[in-house]
Amino acid sequence: MYYTDNICGSTDTINITFAYPPRTNFIDTVVCDSSFQVVNVDSWNGGTWSNPFPDVITIIEDTLDNPLIELDTAGTFEFIYTDNQCSVSDTLRISFYGEPQIIGQDTLCGLQNEIYLADTMYAGGVWTTSDPANISVNDPFSSDTVFTLAQNYGTYTIYFTDNHCNKTDSLAQIYIEPANITGASDTITCDGIHQVAGIVAPNGGTWANPDPNNITINSDTDNNPLITLNTFGTYNFVFTQNTCGNVVDIDISYFDAPTINGADTVCGLTSPYTVSNAYPSGGSWSTTAPEISFSSSTTANTDITATTYGSYWVYYEENYCNKEDSLFITFLPPAVTNSLQDTVLCGSTYQVTGVNSLSGGVWTNPSPSDLTFSDLAVNNPLITVNNFGTYTITFTQNTCPNTESFTLTYLDKPEILANDTTCNTVINLTIASNFPAGGVWSTNAPEVSLNTPTSTATNATSNTPGSYWVYYTENNCGTQDSILLTYASAPVFNLSDTTICDNLYPVSGVSSFNGGTWNASDASVLFSDENVDNPNITLLNPGTYTITFTDDQCGASNQFDITLIADPQIVGSASTCTDDLNLSLANSFVQGGSWSTNSTDLSIDNPTSDAVTISNTNDGTYWVYYTENQCNHVDSLEVTFYGPPEFTLTDSLICDTIFTAIGVTSTNGGTWTVIPNSGATVLTPNDDNPDLQFFQTGEYTFVYTDNQCGFTDSVTYDFVAYPQATITENMVICPNQVPVQIEVDNLTDVDSLVWFNGSEADSVLIESEGYWTVQLFNDCHIREMGTQILFDFCGVEVPNVITPNGDNMNDVLTLNIGEIDEFYMLIVNRWGNVVYESNDATEAWDGTNKNTGTPCSDGTYFYKVTYKQTAANQMEMVEGFVTVIRN
Repeated sequence: MYYTDNICGSTDTINITFAYPPRTNFIDTVVCDSSFQVVNVDSWNGGTWSNPFPDVITIIEDTLDNPLIELDTAGTFEFIYTDNQCSVSDTLRISFYGEPQIIGQDTLCGLQNEIYLADTMYAGGVWTTSDPANISVNDPFSSDTVFTLAQNYGTYTIYFTDNHCNKTDSLAQIYIEPANITGASDTITCDGIHQVAGIVAPNGGTWANPDPNNITINSDTDNNPLITLNTFGTYNFVFTQNTCGNVVDIDISYFDAPTINGADTVCGLTSPYTVSNAYPSGGSWSTTAPEISFSSSTTANTDITATTYGSYWVYYEENYCNKEDSLFITFLPPAVTNSLQDTVLCGSTYQVTGVNSLSGGVWTNPSPSDLTFSDLAVNNPLITVNNFGTYTITFTQNTCPNTESFTLTYLDKPEILANDTTCNTVINLTIASNFPAGGVWSTNAPEVSLNTPTSTATNATSNTPGSYWVYYTENNCGTQDSILLTYASAPVFNLSDTTICDNLYPVSGVSSFNGGTWNASDASVLFSDENVDNPNITLLNPGTYTITFTDDQCGASNQFDITLIADPQIVGSASTCTDDLNLSLANSFVQGGSWSTNSTDLSIDNPTSDAVTISNTNDGTYWVYYTENQCNHVDSLEVTFYGPPEFTLTDSLICDTIFTAIGVTSTNGGTWTVIPNSGATVLTPNDDNPDLQFFQTGEYTFVYTDNQCGFTDSVTYDFVAYPQATITENMVICPNQVPVQIEVDNLTDVDSLVWFNGSEADSVLIESEGYWTVQLFNDCHIREMGTQILFDFCGVEVPNVITPNGDNMNDVLTLNIGEIDEFYMLIVNRWGNVVYESNDATEAWDGTNKNTGTPCSDGTYFYKVTYKQTAANQMEMVEGFVTVIRN
């Protein structure tokens, strides 16, 4: 078709193709082979076949009209053919019959079996057998599950042939007869070897070994194997027939020789015995000794009795295999221990005698740390006693549970218990422990009398001071103890209360019978030696202390008081911010004292009282003294009288954010504060002349407080901050946006402003590029600000040629884009077909047909771009041609 412009006569052409839909004429098809050739398909511009199951179906060249289709799996499948030109589709249905497959057991126990087909044969089929006289199928024309019925045991073949393709499958089956196990039964073996007999299994079986470590089966797959038992016991053997799973189990018993259980040594003339293994045919007891008799000679349990002490053989024989056991039994009489009696020792050893035990015995040591036996297993050992005391010793006869005990007492020497020193005339004496035969008290001093000399306790009396010996002798072994008794007198103490000025006091005038001990009422009192009669006493602190001396012998105590005069201590403040200062004493003195000073500038109101007022006429530092009258001890205090600091600062205007305030002189420093504290601060608040910092315009009062006396003074500063405002510093605009307004906002600390053109308004209008300034004024500062205005490109530029040949040079069509808000681009070929369109101004065209994905051919293409500049009110359009050159 052609189109001709009426004005200029320009002409363009377009070719139009009218395609016809494909001709298929599909008919549903059933195939017996796995390959199918499609026929009778005709299309104008080709088409594509869809593969429903790529894993099991292969289409050879799926873009051919009539491809070859290969099927790997039986079933019905639908194939769709779609025409490329007009997208017209049609469906071909193909059913593929696979080989029939019989599923079922090939070996079974019995005469009936269930079988079926793996896949349903839609056209049906027929079942047949290799021996119709002996085996049949219950439903020969069924395509589902059927049953085979055999008349006799044997091997037969079953067939199935499908009706459509005449394909056949077969299954050979073996019908097994159940095993005959009537000949197997439980048994007993005397030698551990048993030959199994009587089991008939046509297809064999397997024996289970209950204990492989102790049992050997010569062939566990033989019907009747030889079984060897290596360990006595009863074992259960199980035979399982192959295929049919029929089971038989038998018990085989292998008995050991009998074992007689009982004591081989008996205390007395009778004892019970038993045989550990029970035998089906029983057994009997016997002996060759006429002195022995059995309570029951044919049972497993019996009492064996002897008429005379001695040793004899007895026997037990079981009746089935005639196996025998024997036991040598000794019958013992009880031990003789009549000679053991309780005994008292004066020495450390004791020889046991008179013990007679035919079977021996064992001695029990009640205290191995105190007693030692020469041999615990002999009848008459030697016993060594290591410590004094009474011990119960026991002898236990072997075999017979006869025991005998006696006590062995090893006496210690006597021990006298008493307080050996008294300040009276009587001392009580006693013995620590009693002695079986008692004892007697005695003395060689005529000054001492004993009131009960033969008892365990006595009183020793003496009216004459001194030391005397008293003795006690025990009667069993003649051992003795002695004690030295002392009768003491009270000490001499010639001391009275005293007062001292120094802290050292030498004691004199004390005399004691046997020494004594000094102590004091406070830890501040130290003794040169607290155990001598006359020590030196040191007092660490002033005060009155009670000193006590206690006689070591009799505990008599004597006391006296020592008073150490203290140094005076002045109490009060060492400085004042007034003309008067009050002072006093921490402690008063009985004989008083007096106040004094080193300067005539000071006066004291009452120099002899404990509390005074000190007055001055000039500020400064002075010394004050107090002297007590008894020991002339002195205390002193340095005092200071303070006046207010010098303050010369005046109120003023401040333009700097950091300012040093100079004009304060103080004796002891001070501290600065600011009111209010939200817009200013003191950087060095402890300096007399501090650094101040201001953050915002305002009036601030700075207060100085003297450290010593709290004197205060203040100064007020008016601070004006640097002018503040906001302005757009840079503006890039399109030329069509002029004139543009520049405005100063958020004015702070600004008294007035002036623009570059003399205007004092908050804003001005600008019509050209450049840097436009404004000045801000206040009482302290002038600040200049400005805006830089630049014109920007705001349109769209399109290149006229691209060369998409892969050399990375001019391969794509990239637009030069200015400040725009909306965008649309369209590119068409010479027939008016759209090959590219986009709303993204940053997207580049690479010469590809965006609809088909194929490269556009060399030639000239028409473009049209519509866009809207930033801040513009209407759309603009750019049109032109771009040439694609690939070679």
